[in-house]
Amino acid sequence: MSRTTTLLASAAMLASTLTLAAGTTNGASAAKGWDRQAPADKAETSSTGARRLKCRARISDRTPEQYSNVFVKVRTAKRARVHTVAKYKTTKTHKFRRANRKGRARIKYYISGASPGYRVHVNVTVKKRGKTRHCSTSFKPHR
Repeated sequence: MSRTTTLLASAAMLASTLTLAAGTTNGASAAKGWDRQAPADKAETSSTGARRLKCRARISDRTPEQYSNVFVKVRTAKRARVHTVAKYKTTKTHKFRRANRKGRARIKYYISGASPGYRVHVNVTVKKRGKTRHCSTSFKPHR
C-alpha cells in the first residue's frame, strides 16, 4: 500500500466514526456538525439563561407627605415574583406582585398617617427559578 492509500483509508475510517457518533448517514454532514453546539448546550447559554437574577429598587418620593401614595419601582428578571415589606414604626405591610415582560414591577403604598420623620425601610425580595435576590429602598414621611 502506498502512503496516499493509507491516508485515504485513515480518513475513511475517521469519517465513518464521525458518522456513527453523529448518527447521520453522510460523513460530510457529520464532519460539518463537529464544531456545532448540541441543543442542550444552546439552552444553557441562551441570553435569558446566562443572565443573573438581579434586584434593583427605588422609591418614587423619598420624602412624601402623610396621607399620600408612594411607589416602589423594582427592576428584575421578566416575570419574576416580587415581595415587598414596608417596615413602619409600629407595623409592617407586605405586598406581592409579578414583574412584567420587561422585568418591571410597580408597587403602590398608601402612607396614611405614618410617623413623620421616621424612616420607613422597604425590603424587596425577588424570586425566579429557585433563585432569590434582595434589595431595599426607604422613604421618610413628613407632615
